[in-house]
Amino acid sequence: MAMAIGVASIAIYKSNGSYVTTIKGSAANGLISFNADRKSGSYTYKGTPGVSYYAVVTITASAGGETDNKTVTTNRAQAK
Repeated sequence: MAMAIGVASIAIYKSNGSYVTTIKGSAANGLISFNADRKSGSYTYKGTPGVSYYAVVTITASAGGETDNKTVTTNRAQAK
């Protein structure tokens, strides 16, 4: 089984808490790396100008049949 590390998903919300969309992590969009011991990178979500958003990011790491996930909520940011 391959090791994987990175971002499993990014759920985007408006600052009032209303759900917008979810971006699923994959090797294709650069959010997940396989057979690596670390991962860094960024992902840009282009929202509606003037609207504030925040993200709930689920970070994942798996190896040897075990998976560990952590969830982090970002600060709010206004789209330009």
